[in-house]
Amino acid sequence: MITGVVPFGVISGRMPALASLHHGQTGEPTFLLGRAHRNTMDVSPHGRFVVCGGYGNLAGGMDFWDRNKGKKIPRHVVLPPGGGGEATSYVTIKDASDLTVTSSNPVVGHQWSPDGRTYVVSTTSPRMNVDNGVALYRYDGSKVDESRLPWDNDKYRPDRLLAAEFVPAPFPEDDGAYYYYDDRPQSPAPRSRYTELKGKDADDALARLQAADAA
Repeated sequence: MITGVVPFGVISGRMPALASLHHGQTGEPTFLLGRAHRNTMDVSPHGRFVVCGGYGNLAGGMDFWDRNKGKKIPRHVVLPPGGGGEATSYVTIKDASDLTVTSSNPVVGHQWSPDGRTYVVSTTSPRMNVDNGVALYRYDGSKVDESRLPWDNDKYRPDRLLAAEFVPAPFPEDDGAYYYYDDRPQSPAPRSRYTELKGKDADDALARLQAADAA
């Protein structure tokens, strides 16, 4: 949770642009999120998680950061069967060379959920009159499978979706509470089920994910 002086974010310079967080009073940089083709920074309601996105005329790349830890968030995913005979597996992708998440469609709308656990992106009319729909991501950048969503994106295509936003959280009943939802850190994946991947293994897992999304 953000306490004391509230920081602010800046994305500046020519592409690839530099994203950074700054002290809310002095303006001094407090954390650098690196250079990439990004033009948007969304901070979760509690200030814990940050998404740097390249939306609009950019390719839709997204980086999911934990501001408290100063690191990109490891991604807990289910890897589909691979073309080389690999079976479905549960893995945590950590310390890969590139943890960027790329939206399959141009991003128009984007927003954190009130509890800061999910992030929604949407392609809407009249900005985009093709491939309208909504995609939901967990705070670590893992995509929620469309079969588990309570809506059917096919009903919005090609140009029937005007907006997609979360309903704001109600005001807390406790006068001393600032948020309706508690600030929660990253949830560790069950070690008995998930295998942690680093380096080349992590890169290979990301390649399998990208191939599955493109199929």
